[in-house]
Amino acid sequence: MTKMASGLNDLKARFQAPPPKAATTGVLRQPEVRKRNTKARQDRVQKNLSILASDADRLVRLASEGGFSQAVLIGLALDAYEREREQG
Repeated sequence: MTKMASGLNDLKARFQAPPPKAATTGVLRQPEVRKRNTKARQDRVQKNLSILASDADRLVRLASEGGFSQAVLIGLALDAYEREREQG
C-alpha cells in the first residue's frame, strides 16, 4: 500500500458515514435558526494568557457544566467580579 493510500484510509476511518437520505430530505427547505447574541456580534480580540494548569482545568470543567464556551464563562466571571466590587 502506498503512503497516499494509507493516508486516505486513515482519513476515511476518522470520519463517520453520511446520514441516510431519509434523514436529510427537506433540510434545505427548513428555516435557518440563528442565535441573536449581541456579545457575539461585538468586536473580538485574542488574549494569550498563562494561567495555572489547575485554573485551566476548572475553566474547562465549569464551562462544560454550564453548557457554554470558556470565553462566555470568563465574561460571566468578570460580570460577577464587578457586581461584587460594587456591593462593597
